[in-house]
Amino acid sequence: MREIKFRVWDEKGKRMYPVNDIDGFLQNTWFCPKGSDDGNWEDEVELMQYTGIKDDNDKEIFEGDVLRFWDRDAIIADTDGEIGFVVSNKFNGWVVNKEKYDDEMSYYQTLAFCENYEIIGNIYENPELLEGAGIL
Repeated sequence: MREIKFRVWDEKGKRMYPVNDIDGFLQNTWFCPKGSDDGNWEDEVELMQYTGIKDDNDKEIFEGDVLRFWDRDAIIADTDGEIGFVVSNKFNGWVVNKEKYDDEMSYYQTLAFCENYEIIGNIYENPELLEGAGIL
């Protein structure tokens, strides 16, 4: 069974935090970003879920992570792999979006079907990785 974990990106503080208690987080009892005294913390943080999958370096993969990944064809061709970011897809579970950063996922790879993957950053702290790959 997959372990349920979350992390949160604090937009104002520009920092990633682990979420140890999701109920407490949702009730805003343990986490309040700097300057969020008005209670509008939902607009200032992004909650991301753990996929239940680890990369080749045994790091936990979360929504929003930027991955370098290889499918079976890329491994056979000995390429440098592709770059994409992890999102939830209601039809395929966790996927790596490889084309554009918006609600329309036009080209993606189901995470479970990738042969190898490595976390190289995340969309909040490393947006340049997506720009360099032509995704942003």
